[in-house]
This record gives sequence, C-alpha cells and structure tokens, in this order.
Amino acid sequence: MNQGERFQSYRKKKNLSQKEAAELLGIKPYQLANYETNRSEPSIRVLKDMSRLYKVSIDRLVNNSSLQMTSEQQRLFEEEKAQYMNELEEIIARLKNLDNKDQ
Repeated sequence: MNQGERFQSYRKKKNLSQKEAAELLGIKPYQLANYETNRSEPSIRVLKDMSRLYKVSIDRLVNNSSLQMTSEQQRLFEEEKAQYMNELEEIIARLKNLDNKDQ
C-alpha cells in the first residue's frame, strides 16, 4: 500500500468523505485528493493534523510501520518487566506490613 492509499484508508476508517476530512484538516478537497492519489505530498502541518484526526502516528501515516522489537529485545523487555513486577510486589507487601503494624 502506498502513502496515498494509506491516507485514503485511514480517512475511510473514520467514515469521512474527502470533503469532510478536508474541512476538518483546513485544506481544500482537491488537495486531499492529490495526497490520496500521490500527486502531491502534505506539509508537516497537514501530516500532524491527519495524525490527530485519524488517531495514528505520522510514522504510520507515512511509512505504515510501527516500531517493532526484535525477539531478543522482546525477551529482554519481558525479563526487565518481570523484575520490576517482583520489586513492586515486594514494596506492596512491605507497605501492607507497615500498615498492619500501625493498626
């Protein structure tokens, strides 16, 4: 899927016509049509507005990508998350003990 097709796809997911989306973006309908057919590229301001309107990142609008972790990064992330969860559980247990002693 090319960039213009992504713009169109996100607009349609929001059930907006080109005219409605263009009005919300503060541009002319023909400009949006040009973006969706790859005849021209939107400015940074328009990309920011599209991102807000369609509720997707600019990266996803332009590249249709999201940051992906490698399997090794995912494994390390899960290990670190487990460690933090264990530490949090220990802190909660200590706080409960302190609370019980105060009562």
